[in-house]
Amino acid sequence: MADLRSDDTRADSGVAPAEHELKAALQMYDDAWWREHYGELEGLQRDRGYDHYEAAFRYGWESAHRHTGQRWEEVEDEVTRGWEERRGNTNPAWQDVRSAVRHAFDRAMRTFQSTRPAGA
Repeated sequence: MADLRSDDTRADSGVAPAEHELKAALQMYDDAWWREHYGELEGLQRDRGYDHYEAAFRYGWESAHRHTGQRWEEVEDEVTRGWEERRGNTNPAWQDVRSAVRHAFDRAMRTFQSTRPAGA
């Protein structure tokens, strides 16, 4: 899976506005928080290690950005299909990471809502 992180916050005239928004959303992803707390999250197995779940956390975060304002129940089927399309041979199967994607989706939704300007 391609690394979705970007340290470059400068405007790039060759990048569509939606991609800039995605980059900004992904910059809110707190890798250190996930690394520290993944083992405490329901449905995840600490002994698998953070690296087992990292791509799923990032995908859940990205999915929340694409579905801002929607509930998990409304988008789970689409998010599942998206994971299956992009997971390739290196990322775990959906049933192994569903909880990780869901945790990231929910946390991202709360983050996006709290950073949205009033009235937006």
